[in-house]
Amino acid sequence: MKKRFLQLFLSVLIFITFILVAYFINVKEYILDSILFIVLIVLMNYYYDKFSFNEVSYWFIVLGMMSHNLGVLGWYNQSPFIIQYDHITHFVGFIGVGMFLYEYLKVFNKVERIIIVLLISLGIGSLIELIEFIGYLKLGVGDGLFYYGGVGDTGVNLRAMDAVGGGWLNTMWDLVYNLFGSLLGIVLRKIRS
Repeated sequence: MKKRFLQLFLSVLIFITFILVAYFINVKEYILDSILFIVLIVLMNYYYDKFSFNEVSYWFIVLGMMSHNLGVLGWYNQSPFIIQYDHITHFVGFIGVGMFLYEYLKVFNKVERIIIVLLISLGIGSLIELIEFIGYLKLGVGDGLFYYGGVGDTGVNLRAMDAVGGGWLNTMWDLVYNLFGSLLGIVLRKIRS
């Protein structure tokens, strides 16, 4: 129990730090994202046993949330890596989802479980894209989960993006990286078993 409390404390502290960073560098869109992630972390801890979380899947999910929030440093617009940072966040974020779902759905045989995990992951990814779409309709272009990003989401500015398929390009690449992340999560979970 002490270990679980420490896990909860550290993960919440990480997102309180993100709130402070977002506030002080004036990228306040990430404050709401951090609050949402704190709520999700509290729920993950509350349902820890019921949903068969383990330390590895838990921390991979937190790592996925952290990778999103590192966008506060401007990484969505200027990726410090070779590929777009948005692709990295979708990939990393879904490693934990794949690990968690594969463990949670152990009542199914291996083939059924893999298929169900991938379908649920695609559903979760679609829900995230829907949140982004509603955010775009209500809030417009900007940083954070509830906005539609510019160069960071598309790799090009928004006008140029319209010439290459508009939002479809961003959405489909996000879903592809979600799927690849879930697949790696399944593989890592199987290796750990």
